[in-house]
Amino acid sequence: TQHKRDFEKFRQVMLPLWRHTLQVEWPQSDARVSFSPLRKGDGFQAATFRIRGSGNEQELSGIRYTPAQSNRAGTASPPLVLLVHADGARPYCDSADNPLGLARLLLLRGCAVMVITDFTATPIADPFANFYTTYNRTLLQHRVRDLLTVCSSVGRLSLAGGSKPRLVLCGEGRAGLWA
Repeated sequence: TQHKRDFEKFRQVMLPLWRHTLQVEWPQSDARVSFSPLRKGDGFQAATFRIRGSGNEQELSGIRYTPAQSNRAGTASPPLVLLVHADGARPYCDSADNPLGLARLLLLRGCAVMVITDFTATPIADPFANFYTTYNRTLLQHRVRDLLTVCSSVGRLSLAGGSKPRLVLCGEGRAGLWA
């Protein structure tokens, strides 16, 4: 159909621009994923995870929550929602790593939720001085790379051997641009 042809043309033009501007490649399928043991909470199960991306010596970490019982009607599997905030997991988890706010609401609606607790480290420098972006990645580029690493690892982040879920990215504040 016309829409498919338009989308393919758009993709042919925009994908190289996206790769060049953000300095990333897709997919990064050789990321290494590790989990902590599953723990049970009030109406949810959780496991912390660590991902080391391809060619990256730094790790990022997060928490994967699943509802204790599915509250969704029908046979369609619920989406996995990746919540992203510039402050990491603080808006979505308490000090004991129990879900809060939007994360808790999504769990109550039967969705699995992931939050990133620690992004990869980025050097702090003035990106507007001395042609910084000529040779260095900006914070935006680092965070987009982190999200691509998580997205490409979603199949390995499925708990209990489940199938690869449909992923929904939800970025709040500055992180909306990353997502």
